[in-house]
Amino acid sequence: MNIPSLSACCALLLAAATCPALAAPATRQSAEEPKGSFSFTRDFAQAKTYGQGPHRYRMILRHPQNGTPLANQDYALSHSSVDLSFVAEPKKVFQGTTDAQGRTAVFAFGKPVPAAGWNLRPRTGSGPLGEQMVVRDDEGPMKDFHYALLVCEGDTPYIYRGITDASGQTAYVATVKPANITLYADGDQPMGSNACTEE
Repeated sequence: MNIPSLSACCALLLAAATCPALAAPATRQSAEEPKGSFSFTRDFAQAKTYGQGPHRYRMILRHPQNGTPLANQDYALSHSSVDLSFVAEPKKVFQGTTDAQGRTAVFAFGKPVPAAGWNLRPRTGSGPLGEQMVVRDDEGPMKDFHYALLVCEGDTPYIYRGITDASGQTAYVATVKPANITLYADGDQPMGSNACTEE
């Protein structure tokens, strides 16, 4: 299946990239679904805590299709309306790795944090810059879409494969410096060491 590719420069804010109609066996997001595939847990034992305050939050990152915990998975965490004071980078996105049960670190705040604003998703790469994309068609965000991200940063391009979540989100791509990121339907991406120069 050939689809137009989407590119983003990590130096710019790409809140949501749009994609023309994609003929793929994907389903639509319902209004009540959260961003990201995760659940909250009250198990705060033996976890590193970031921030201060009596209101603590910890999540379990889950596979977008079958809900199984994603163990030892790099992740990106942000909130749409609350400043994460323990994150110094310009993007205000916390980067971590889940434990063997798919759990994040513990995040503490002085006041309650609205549950609806959390956004937890898988991450590839590391660095202060980063972006993600949202796969859409004419009817809105598409979940369960199998995609490939071609990440062109420096001399070593790589491909990250994943499945969009309930909000149509891809993984978060973190980079050290501005990079070109191109979205493909999985299987349509160019291959080889010169993939980035073929664009």
